[in-house]
Amino acid sequence: MIGAFLFVIKTIGQQVTLTPEQVKGYTPEWKGERFPDGRPKVDDRLLERLKAVAIEEAWGILRNKGYQNQYEGDWMVLHPDSVMTGRVVTAQYMPLRPDVDKIIKDIGKKEGRIGNTNSWPIDVLGNGDVYVAGFDNVNASKPIAKYWKNGVEVALSEEANAAQALGVAVVGGKVHVAGWENKGTGQVAMHWVDGVSTLLGTENILSTVAGIATQHNDIYIAGAEVESTKSVAKYWKNGTAISLSDGSRDEMATAITVSNGNTYVAGYEYGGGGKNVAKYWKNGTAVTLTDEDGAGVTASGLAVVRRK
Repeated sequence: MIGAFLFVIKTIGQQVTLTPEQVKGYTPEWKGERFPDGRPKVDDRLLERLKAVAIEEAWGILRNKGYQNQYEGDWMVLHPDSVMTGRVVTAQYMPLRPDVDKIIKDIGKKEGRIGNTNSWPIDVLGNGDVYVAGFDNVNASKPIAKYWKNGVEVALSEEANAAQALGVAVVGGKVHVAGWENKGTGQVAMHWVDGVSTLLGTENILSTVAGIATQHNDIYIAGAEVESTKSVAKYWKNGTAISLSDGSRDEMATAITVSNGNTYVAGYEYGGGGKNVAKYWKNGTAVTLTDEDGAGVTASGLAVVRRK
């Protein structure tokens, strides 16, 4: 765990977070630069160099140093052509108590903190941050859409409506999350920007999303929307829908990426009897990967290698 510190919420001695001196006390072996709050500031160049280190190599070094609990596996890889490294901030939370909550917020106000307490750790972060989108099945029938920034969760929906976050991207300092939410008449495609939701599909029409990509300041979100009685594969560019199929058969877009100005979308066509046809679209032109003769096949991800 690189550059980690412990974020503690407590009222002893009117303290909300560890002081810089306390953080230094927990990390005495660090001799390099530190953030103003005392956290070790790992050099950006080192983070870049770490991208060339295999996970097995990194994990082997950690274990040899006695760190046995710094690994979590079984992650879904959304961008296999990208390597992710960054600094970690660990947050610790306690059950909400109105009396303690008021004290904490009063102290936070004096310290210049804004928003709810669960977002305070986010405010201390910078480049190299890690964002993960997903959902919390606190109620199996009504999951809550969320994203995590360096392990700190941010809820995007309320338990009243079932919702899932299925993709996340950060552009220009803004957090873009793609997903769906049940608005009462069924699930609809959603786009959250810094927690503020926008309906992508048509109101009262079933729609969903499955992937998000960016290029420069443009946001691309892949999914599908029902037209008449068929699911039409499509993607939204900055909120504007672009259809990939003609509605003659049910089709779904499952992943999207943009490279050299070209838009690539993976998905499938429902061929009947469970025999899906995997395909992808390049700039709207379909390329079929399988036929209906075999078992059902679904394309769920794609990557484009840029040649030098």
